[in-house]
Amino acid sequence: MLRIVSVLVLFLTGCASSSPLLMPTAEGQNVGGRETIQVIVKPIATQGIGSEDEKRLGIDLSKYFSAFEVVLANQTKEAIAFSLSKVALTIESEQALFPLNEAESIRYYQEGDDPTRIVWFPKSKKKMAREIEKIKTNRLTDGEIAPGAQKKGLVLFKKVGQDHCRDVVLTLEEITVMKTGEKKRFSFPFSCKTKP
Repeated sequence: MLRIVSVLVLFLTGCASSSPLLMPTAEGQNVGGRETIQVIVKPIATQGIGSEDEKRLGIDLSKYFSAFEVVLANQTKEAIAFSLSKVALTIESEQALFPLNEAESIRYYQEGDDPTRIVWFPKSKKKMAREIEKIKTNRLTDGEIAPGAQKKGLVLFKKVGQDHCRDVVLTLEEITVMKTGEKKRFSFPFSCKTKP
């Protein structure tokens, strides 16, 4: 029998001009056992002085994206498959955002929502190239996960607005057990961090 584990991990810091800080609104189900598919989701918060996420990733992702680090661990005896096309970030049950692919991520990093905007203090080409490489290498990619293996990476979305993030749900719609075709669904609810 296949068991599923979904875990929510959270690390938060603060800054006004970045994507809003998302906090879990429900605990992930944690089921023990050897035969599990484990999904760990962590909202990335790179803004603020001394951000551990920014040090580790080498880029202030929160300035550009609403980003989540996802770890998919296959602790079953069968291969499983994962596709980013089956991931969505639903905002207040009305708007669905889908992960940015590599080209979209780079374009959004460079232009944001407005390609005609004026950047007063542009980054050096060297720094921009370094950060683009970080985006490419850290993104979560599609693929199969062998028994006992895991896949880890970032899922990047356009920034969620501070005024529309009371009910944000990250959903991994289908993780498929290759042999049986069985599909597993994982859902992680969040909301903006409220101001004291």
